[in-house]
Amino acid sequence: NDCGTEKRHWQEGIELFNKGLAYESHEEFEHVWLKSTGKKKLFLQILILIAAVQVHRAKGRVDTARRVLLTIEKKLIELGDFSLHHLDQGALQTLFKRLQKNESPKIPQDPRD
Repeated sequence: NDCGTEKRHWQEGIELFNKGLAYESHEEFEHVWLKSTGKKKLFLQILILIAAVQVHRAKGRVDTARRVLLTIEKKLIELGDFSLHHLDQGALQTLFKRLQKNESPKIPQDPRD
């Protein structure tokens, strides 16, 4: 079913991201993003962009990563107060701030899993 498939892609995306496999996590999140609308789609787009920053940095594309960070900042404002599964806008803000400091952020796992 779609709900089970979405959850599988969601969990796999988080696991891959936390293993440092940003491009692969982006692919998993994109499966869910393609079928989403509204704030959910925007939330997922931000996660995908966060992964993209990691990919660009790994390839030495510092200026591109910086531009993507600016895009994320604008989209976080647009998102406002919203949560998806166990993550909320605050969790995205934390990931964003760590990226700004050139750190490798980790996405918190769902404590229910």
